[in-house]
Formats: sequence, C-alpha cells, structure tokens
Amino acid sequence: MRLLNDQHAQDAIGVDISDAGFPDPAAFRKSTGEPREARCVKADAEKLGFLADSSIDAAVCMWALHEFSDAPGSLREIRRVLRPAGELVLVEFPKDSLARKLWNESYWTPAEIRTLLRHNGFDSVHVKLIERRQIIWATAFRQAAGV
Repeated sequence: MRLLNDQHAQDAIGVDISDAGFPDPAAFRKSTGEPREARCVKADAEKLGFLADSSIDAAVCMWALHEFSDAPGSLREIRRVLRPAGELVLVEFPKDSLARKLWNESYWTPAEIRTLLRHNGFDSVHVKLIERRQIIWATAFRQAAGV
C-alpha cells in the first residue's frame, strides 16, 4: 500500500478480517503534493459492502484465498468491485507445497485456481508456479463492459 500511495500517487485500501498490526493512517499521508487515500479496513473479503460496484482498478489477494470460508463467493465479491477490465493478482500456496506440510491447511492446484477464476467471471486467466513451484502466481481480468 505504501508503494502505491507514496511513489505512484494511487489510493490504496487494505482489507483484512483482523485489524492486528494495521498501521497508523497518518503514516500513509504524502509529505508533499496532494494527499492520497491509503487506509486499512477491518472487513470480511466475502462482504465488501463498503466498496461500490465497479469502483476499483485492481485487487491483490495475497496468501488469503485458502483462509476464506467461501472462496468462490470472495472471488465474486472481488469481481463485483473491480471496474470492467480491472485486474486481480492472486498469490497463494499450491496444494502440494511445503506450506501444506508446515501448516496443514487446504490449498488448490494451479488448475483449480484457474477454474475458480474462470467460473467466477474472470477472463484472461494466467496461472503459473514460481519460486521452485512453491507459490501460485495468478492474474485475471474482469470482463470488459459489454462483453
């Protein structure tokens, strides 16, 4: 968030179900020029009611999809708030990764992530394994208007 806010003059909103470790909002204010909005919101990713339909340009879902009780619902909610042609970047551990062995949590295969994204309204879905096949890196776009 700080990078988007300070170096690229972009508004940024972080969402987490826990507010532990949220930074002081004043820490995100630029020292010169027009201040941009940067805030953290304690919220459930399955219910982003504080964001209007088609109101954000991009979303990042990092190390969180496996935590959602309703992953498809969360993806639909992210899609709802993305503008047409808005991009989602999703970073997650794969099913057979070291993370699975360490934390005994449920993860998806790259093919399952691809299917989840496509079935929940995303286009141009690209999913790959990186970092010695221990991390899924996925990008997808909300369908453009009129498609």
